[in-house]
Amino acid sequence: MKIKREGINIKPEKIRVGIFTDNYDKAKFIFDILELAYKNDIQFYRKHSYQPRLNLRTVRDEIDFIWLKPNDTARGYRCSRAYIDNNIDREALTTIVAPSCIYCDKNDIVYFD
Repeated sequence: MKIKREGINIKPEKIRVGIFTDNYDKAKFIFDILELAYKNDIQFYRKHSYQPRLNLRTVRDEIDFIWLKPNDTARGYRCSRAYIDNNIDREALTTIVAPSCIYCDKNDIVYFD
């Protein structure tokens, strides 16, 4: 990870895309679209055995897509890009999602319904 210089955030080498939503069906829909877009260039993985298989990595570009529910367990993740559900409440948006998007520019954030 690169350091912060003179108040400017420098993006890390590894790209992580956070998909922030409470709704499993919405997250699954986005992952289905990603699966179609990247076709044979993806690899699904799980961080825990009880977790649904909604994390994927592109093999060629090494981009990690991860589903993050906006609750206390999502704290500490840092994302370079983000897909954010419009139905997330303001408190979760300011305390969990915004700090996770520290490396995101305006063009790196997509809001969805």
